[in-house]
Amino acid sequence: MLKEFCDKLMEYINGIRYYNVFQLSNEKMKKYIACMKNKMEECQKDVEVSISKNDQKNIFNSLGLMFDALVMRVLEDEDKEFISNYTLLCNNFGKSFKLQDIIDRSFAIANLIEYQKCMLAQIEISKYQMKHMETYNKFMPPAFDASKSYIANIVGRIEGKEIPIKK
Repeated sequence: MLKEFCDKLMEYINGIRYYNVFQLSNEKMKKYIACMKNKMEECQKDVEVSISKNDQKNIFNSLGLMFDALVMRVLEDEDKEFISNYTLLCNNFGKSFKLQDIIDRSFAIANLIEYQKCMLAQIEISKYQMKHMETYNKFMPPAFDASKSYIANIVGRIEGKEIPIKK
């Protein structure tokens, strides 16, 4: 399952959109994914696995690029899906090797993606409500006009002003 998941990420990286969105070479990202995949596979075989500080730093920094892309650019759903999947891989990698900085950053990215989804849904709901409010504002039956003059007359009498009655 890990292999298929990583293959899906590699497929996206080979696409034309990847570099334009993330500004990181395809080869570097493939290297990071392969590193995480290999280390996690070794971990499943109960082999002693060590991770270099350089690999940790590179993976952590790649998550920073994903975060920047989410915040600074308008992304297609395909790009967000890649970020979500890559973040999931990094999160599992971080949990496997108890790398708290990678776990924290991947968690922040996952939350940001969810936040963006909620905000987009809220915008759509607001658009829908605005259309209905415009319809209600245009709807003025004759009874509303009668109520307005009635209320104005009552307010005028309370304030001591004589309001002429329209005939």
